[in-house]
Amino acid sequence: MTSEIKADKWSPASGTACTIGDSGDTFTIPSGVTLANSGTATGFGGLSTWSESSGNLLSSDAAKGIYLGVNSATAANLLSDYEEGSWTPTISGASSGPTYDNRTGRYTKTGDLVFVEMLLQWNSTSFTTASDAFTVTGLPFTPINIHYNGAPGSVVTGASFNWNNTQSTSTTASIAASANESSAIVLLAGASTENFTGSKIKNDNNGQGIVSVAMSYRTTA
Repeated sequence: MTSEIKADKWSPASGTACTIGDSGDTFTIPSGVTLANSGTATGFGGLSTWSESSGNLLSSDAAKGIYLGVNSATAANLLSDYEEGSWTPTISGASSGPTYDNRTGRYTKTGDLVFVEMLLQWNSTSFTTASDAFTVTGLPFTPINIHYNGAPGSVVTGASFNWNNTQSTSTTASIAASANESSAIVLLAGASTENFTGSKIKNDNNGQGIVSVAMSYRTTA
């Protein structure tokens, strides 16, 4: 037996809830039919904890994510975190100063992979211990130290900076940045492009300079 109900509006007989059918019933929506939602729809397709916000999917649980590239729940394909933001790079170990002319940090976090950029331009700096490694703190997430000398990165530009002033005797031919577990960036210098020693740049004679760094590292945060 087939029957048809035509109505412009359904409203509950009492209260604010209206139920259609019983548990186990199946309602078929034919091809070409459009369901328009101007409110909040929950429970469709098992997505009871998801809603729509300005056209974007929004989970009620910030720990949840989306499986990408698979049609079954596979841990390696779960993306549960994405974030963009800024951080404040800070020269460590100064006894006076520094005065910053440029001080910018940006980051993008996708899963456990963090990409950071920084630009530092400073002057008028004296250091407590001149022989200590020149260190920049303030990374937005604590790195996992799975590399020798920390996660490697690139020094994009550097000016008015003493790259040859290292904690070992060498003439700088290659430079890099390293992220260590203390959420700090340490600048490194190599004796040659063939033999990168990872000697740390010292504070001494680096009371001013310009350094720009781009690097990636992994975190458990």
